[in-house]
Amino acid sequence: MSSLNEIKSAIEKYLRDDEWHYTLDKENNVIRCGVNLSNRLQECKIIIDIREDKYMVYGLINLNCDEPNKNQMAKLLAMINYGLIFGNFEIDYSDGEVRYKTATNCKNCIPSKEVIEDSIMIPAYMFNKFGDAIIEVMFGIKDAQEAFDDIPDND
Repeated sequence: MSSLNEIKSAIEKYLRDDEWHYTLDKENNVIRCGVNLSNRLQECKIIIDIREDKYMVYGLINLNCDEPNKNQMAKLLAMINYGLIFGNFEIDYSDGEVRYKTATNCKNCIPSKEVIEDSIMIPAYMFNKFGDAIIEVMFGIKDAQEAFDDIPDND
């Protein structure tokens, strides 16, 4: 059985070896870092929440969806989520936060470098791919269907 400390050590080793800038909240076992994006969002904050036998990675952006556009945002995220293999987008209706979440089961194993890299980069990749559509719906420029239909390479 893998322990929280073994999982945390493996993740920290990956981040150090790959020269990431990060902070560790030792009390809550949470690592924070960020990834630059190549769209209008510009950055994705990464939060790694480490627990016994698993860890979750959350990708967050610096913008929240306002009340008038929350239903269209939820619709867009549902359309994007359909068919995704690793993780999903979520919206918090109370404050409009949009995030991408992945979870990694570490029961009886320590995650490899490749697993850790994927778990951290998938949220950033998803915000990179879908970020412009998210912004268009967030600011009421397009409705969910229009934004979804305009996503490049969205097969």
